[in-house]
Amino acid sequence: MMHPQQTCKVDPKKLDQIEESIRKLQTDMQLFYEQSNQRCYELLSSEIRNNFSRTMIGNIQERIDQDLESNIIPCCDMRDFCKGAFTEFLNETVQLIGRERVEKETIDEYWKKLNEIRKLVNYEDCDLCFKEVARIFQKQIDVLSSLRIYDKEGLFAENLPDVSMEDVVDDICEPLANKQRLTILKALVLDSRSFTDLSKLTGLRGGNLLFHLQKLVDKGMILQRNERGDYIVTSKGHSVFKGIMDIYSSVSDRENECGMIGEVVEDAA
Repeated sequence: MMHPQQTCKVDPKKLDQIEESIRKLQTDMQLFYEQSNQRCYELLSSEIRNNFSRTMIGNIQERIDQDLESNIIPCCDMRDFCKGAFTEFLNETVQLIGRERVEKETIDEYWKKLNEIRKLVNYEDCDLCFKEVARIFQKQIDVLSSLRIYDKEGLFAENLPDVSMEDVVDDICEPLANKQRLTILKALVLDSRSFTDLSKLTGLRGGNLLFHLQKLVDKGMILQRNERGDYIVTSKGHSVFKGIMDIYSSVSDRENECGMIGEVVEDAA
């Protein structure tokens, strides 16, 4: 039996092992949580995209029949044959909207296929009908481009500069990963401000405010006109702030688009 004044001795190494096991368990749980969330997001995004594609394809197919009926030559011995061939061709090309990616070679192959159909008939007014089919096909290509499925000129390709991510974090992300510093930079983008002005704006005083100002000064985003003068934004600070606002606007717009797509899918269902 242990005496009341005696203490239980625990091996420090065992404590370290227990702590390490707990940390590993926490890391594994966090990883599992993040992977589960990502998987759910991917499944949901895929389902929304598939529903949206099916709805769009159906609407375009209805318009194909209407356009062909209205715009190809009415009095022609080959009208029924050509309309059937055109409908089959355009109903096949519209299915490209359901793909994740369409290469230029695929589009080129369909243009060649349309030219081959053209060679099967040789009437005086054939050009008028084939121009209409080409117009409809081009509209489908425009839809593919707007959905970022087809990129003829490689404009969507990411030409990422070869820069150190550590430098990006140190030079831009870390200095602005703070509400007060971002507030200061925004204020100085609009106009120069005194230390007192910035103190009233942020609610910070003395050394606390000076700490944040110095962070921005050290990274070349703002500067002080003289020892006791106003603070002003630099060209770098202006560019960085504008870039951040552009990114935020772009992301917000994309979220709004996703919301509207969800409404379309719900209505279609």
